[in-house]
Amino acid sequence: MSQGAPMKHLTSVRAKEELARLADELAHHDRLYYVENAPVISDGEYDALSVRNREIEERFPELV
Repeated sequence: MSQGAPMKHLTSVRAKEELARLADELAHHDRLYYVENAPVISDGEYDALSVRNREIEERFPELV
């Protein structure tokens, strides 16, 4: 799980790429948690991914 570029350095192009990656990663972890009952990351790590996703969406609403 990578953190990505600091928000102040994030360009629209990189934000779009990261949002796509985060969507895939969050969907993967949702499946593991809710369908397979076999999470591989902590709740805190999942929450950090969700927060990062939300922060990018707030900074780049045109990408949502």
